[in-house]
Parts: sequence; C-alpha cells; structure tokens
Amino acid sequence: EIYTLCPSDLEYKENIFEDTSQTMRRLNEIYPQGSKNLFWIAGTDVLNSITTWPNWRELFDRMHWILVPRGEATATSFDISSKFPADFMSNYSKSSDGKSVHFKNIDSTKPDIFITDISSLQGSSS
Repeated sequence: EIYTLCPSDLEYKENIFEDTSQTMRRLNEIYPQGSKNLFWIAGTDVLNSITTWPNWRELFDRMHWILVPRGEATATSFDISSKFPADFMSNYSKSSDGKSVHFKNIDSTKPDIFITDISSLQGSSS
C-alpha cells in the first residue's frame, strides 16, 4: 500500500508536550478511524527508552509506527526485537521487501510497525 502522509501540529496547537499517549488519544478523538489511518514517525533511537514511557503498550495499539534508523543502521539491519519484551513481539509477524521491514500485528484490528530508511519516505524523484 502507498500512503500520503500529512504531519500534524496538534502538540504545538494544544500545548501537549509531556505525554505521547495524551497526544495519541487526542488524535484518535479527532480522527475516529484511528489506528487504520494514523502513523507515528520516530527515529529508532526512541526504542532505547520507550518501554519506560507511561502507557507505552497503548501507544502501539493506537496507531501505526514508522521507525527510521539513525546512524549506521539500515531498516533491514535494525533489530527491534531486542528493544521489546518477548510477549510484545509475539503479537507481530515480520516480513521484509529488502528495503523496509514490516511487523504486522497478528490481530488485524490493531496497527503495525514499519521500519524504513528515510529515503523510502521521501518518494520517487522520477
């Protein structure tokens, strides 16, 4: 599938900087179709501490995640399974097209996790 992404300035407009889950709840109120059409984009470095965030599991139930590797890592070389508890990762099946990695939630009503290089998000120049 190909998606058109549109950034949101909700946190800035509503001054909600302290809690990511609050931002996601608010986005789900504004866009009731929720997890099927909302994407959270973050660098993979966020995974170093995400399991310490309040309500971190809820974050992955509210919308898709697009993770972009930082530094020398690439989408296909970055291993997220070491960043999460085994019971969390058991909810996903992994596939790759050689450029990006898709962790599909085994519950089709819940969102997925994607790891992609920034060049894949920028689109084609042709």
